[in-house]
Amino acid sequence: MEYNYEFIFFEYLYKKIGLQKYDEELLNKGIKMIDPENADKRISKYFSLLSKGDTLNFSQELKDRYSRIFNKDLNEILTNNYDEAIEFINETYKEYFHLNDPLEYKYYGPADDDYLAPSNCIVIGLNYSKYNIERNNVEEEIIREDGIVVDMLNLLQGPVAQQSGYPLAAVSYNEVTLSQPFVRL
Repeated sequence: MEYNYEFIFFEYLYKKIGLQKYDEELLNKGIKMIDPENADKRISKYFSLLSKGDTLNFSQELKDRYSRIFNKDLNEILTNNYDEAIEFINETYKEYFHLNDPLEYKYYGPADDDYLAPSNCIVIGLNYSKYNIERNNVEEEIIREDGIVVDMLNLLQGPVAQQSGYPLAAVSYNEVTLSQPFVRL
């Protein structure tokens, strides 16, 4: 059920904030995808939902609605209950993702400040292949790509978050950071 909730939420968020144009922008600027053949790329080529939630703080009524809506095959929900699922998600995402958590920040990756995000935000990962460069000026290319990635993170956390109405934070990952052990707080 959690997978269905989070998949539908991310798909809805992807459309609402227009992440498709940012996927295309990254691709057009030569930023390589990590594992472009990955079947988990059904929603986005570069972005993923990092925030994970649960229903622990839901009232019994909300738990019952949650179960009734999301305890089905994903395709059935997308086909027959999509509007109901989106309505429920918009009512409950702050509680589901614990956006009122007393912790000020949470880690979303290796124990490093680059992977800290405010706990009151929906956190999106920008995943790209940083070191798979087949050019002569590798160092210059890494610096160029890092600039593009930082600009994208700032755009998502700033103007895009304000426009969407959702509190957003973004963290970038590459093939090295994705291989590191993640901290779960």
